[in-house]
Amino acid sequence: MWLGYARCSTAEQAAPGTSTMEEQARVIRGMAMAKGIGQFDLQIYSDPAVSGTIKLKYRPEGGKLYADAKKGDCVIAAKLDRLFRDSLDAQQVYDDFKQRGIDLILYDMGPESVIRGGMSQFFFTMLSAFA
Repeated sequence: MWLGYARCSTAEQAAPGTSTMEEQARVIRGMAMAKGIGQFDLQIYSDPAVSGTIKLKYRPEGGKLYADAKKGDCVIAAKLDRLFRDSLDAQQVYDDFKQRGIDLILYDMGPESVIRGGMSQFFFTMLSAFA
């Protein structure tokens, strides 16, 4: 199963007629389609008007995503800063996902899972410090 995550910080960004949440969902669906994932194997969790400073598992939908994710699943977000604004939270979630066998794709960092090691893991560690 693929679990997408979209978030924006303010009510203005989430208001009808704005594209922030819609664009993130479009990116997630597009990445899933490119990987051959059908619409019934993708669930998108959305946290409109929720600050990124709140740790992922304490956000309304982020917490559900965190609880629902299981071994073999793949979590995808359009950008690293939609999931994390705190480097410690990013590293803790990364470590937990790795131990649980959950992949993590951040579209702005490329089409491969940052959990699988190599340069994507290095960039994730480096960029999470700036998120």
